[in-house]
Amino acid sequence: MFIFGVFAWLTLRAYFLSHTNGNNKNKFIVYAIVCTATILFGISIEGMQQFIPDRGADIYDVLANSLGIILAQILFYLFHKNK
Repeated sequence: MFIFGVFAWLTLRAYFLSHTNGNNKNKFIVYAIVCTATILFGISIEGMQQFIPDRGADIYDVLANSLGIILAQILFYLFHKNK
């Protein structure tokens, strides 16, 4: 949960540091794209674990990863909403 939360936070931070045009209309779209992309990345990581000996995909790991991503995005928004 923590690792994927940090991943989502850093992805959003990198985007907003490189695009400082102040266009508020696109912020929701960016949040949605980052959320979707990082959750899909977490699902794919879990899927790949099926092919590693002594590892397996676990739906609870996918849920924890997704929760970490969503919480990180909410916190990122709350910390940066006035900037």
